[in-house]
Amino acid sequence: MKKLVFIFLCALIVVSCSNNAAPKPDKMLSEDDMVNILYDIALLQAIKSFTPKSLNDNNIKTQTYIFNKYKTDSLSFAQNHLYYASDLKKYDKMQKKVFDRLKKAKAKLEVKPPKKATTTKPDAAKTTAAAVTPANPNTPLPTEEDLAKKQAQAKIDAIRASQRARKVHGGTASGR
Repeated sequence: MKKLVFIFLCALIVVSCSNNAAPKPDKMLSEDDMVNILYDIALLQAIKSFTPKSLNDNNIKTQTYIFNKYKTDSLSFAQNHLYYASDLKKYDKMQKKVFDRLKKAKAKLEVKPPKKATTTKPDAAKTTAAAVTPANPNTPLPTEEDLAKKQAQAKIDAIRASQRARKVHGGTASGR
């Protein structure tokens, strides 16, 4: 196995040091198809990283899914990937397209914070988050600043509570 890895690395160095671009693949994929494949691979890798159970539950094998969707095989994909990657400017543009699509898809999925409610009360801006009651529809929602203050105070309280617990129990957990 070590010999095989060594031979592969030597071949990679020889190929990467040569000025010849990768040969054009037998089954050439268009640049747009390659961008779509790279996009789908990035999505599937993200899903696999964060929720691998979802792929298993739906019986999705990432490589098989890609090859079936784009009607290609592993050899054609590898040849096309090598061909496009050998031209760094073109490959960088392709990766930028993939990144932009991922960014747009993420923006669509992000939950936007609710807009601040406007009321006719003159002192509505002075109302705190604690005074908001769901039963009164005229009361404005807490502002982002109010929520941030409340979260910061909760963190401070949690830190103080853990410090008090350490003092009561005689120091750190490793000192027991």
